[in-house]
Amino acid sequence: MSVTTLERDIAAKPPAPTEPPGPTEPPAPSEPPGHDAPATPEPEVEPETSTPPGTRSRRPMPRRDAGMSTAEYAVGTLAAVAFALLLIKVINSPEILDALTALVDRALNSAG
Repeated sequence: MSVTTLERDIAAKPPAPTEPPGPTEPPAPSEPPGHDAPATPEPEVEPETSTPPGTRSRRPMPRRDAGMSTAEYAVGTLAAVAFALLLIKVINSPEILDALTALVDRALNSAG
């Protein structure tokens, strides 16, 4: 009689531990017969904090948006490239080149 691989694996595995049943929830209070009014929710109570009112806590507030998404990076990159091209075009214009050359010549001539 030969033992198959499946039978050998089943025999090698220890049985799964069984957990004792956890605590059970107490039963909800029953409504008196004929009670048709909906239950009113209990008001939410804010937990007490150790920091006095009006002061900042040491723990930072959670941020809703921690950074830019890929689409925002793409739009920002395109805007930066467009601005750089505009600056290159302005600086390479003949009027600006003449003004910059005159400014450098004036600075060099007045220093010496």
